[in-house]
Order: sequence, then C-alpha cells, then structure tokens
Amino acid sequence: MPTHAVTLTGRGTRHALVVDGVDVSDAVAGVDLVVEVDRPARLVATLAVQEVTVDQDEVEVHLAPQVHAALVLLGWTPPAGGV
Repeated sequence: MPTHAVTLTGRGTRHALVVDGVDVSDAVAGVDLVVEVDRPARLVATLAVQEVTVDQDEVEVHLAPQVHAALVLLGWTPPAGGV
C-alpha cells in the first residue's frame, strides 16, 4: 500500500487535511485514525460523494471535482470512458 505525507491541523471548528502538500479538506467528510498493535497506523478518509444511483446491476457515483482530484492524488485511475 502506498504511503503519503499527511498533516491534520485545526482551524477553530474546522480542520485541514493536507495530503502530499495538497489541501483536500473540501473533498473529505471525515477522518478516522486506526491504530492497532503490531500494524502501521492508518488514516481512513471518508470522501464527500454527491450522489449515488443504483439501477439494477449498475451503480453510478457522482463526485465533486475536488473529490475526483483527491482520489487521483491518492493514486486512483478513473475508469475508461471518463468520469
């Protein structure tokens, strides 16, 4: 699993999440820090998805541009045919 430099700082009632030098705060709905014995710590970010449509065997997920950019920053490759 790739690693990233992450900084989480407070801004009053709002916080900033910076990944590899890029502020992704507007793309994130929340974060959880998972610490387990004998395992590396993990930061799990819940992304702010705009809309999910389920139609029988297909699922369509609508992402805000900032969420799309955050996913690409983390190593996601959008599916062929565009997103």
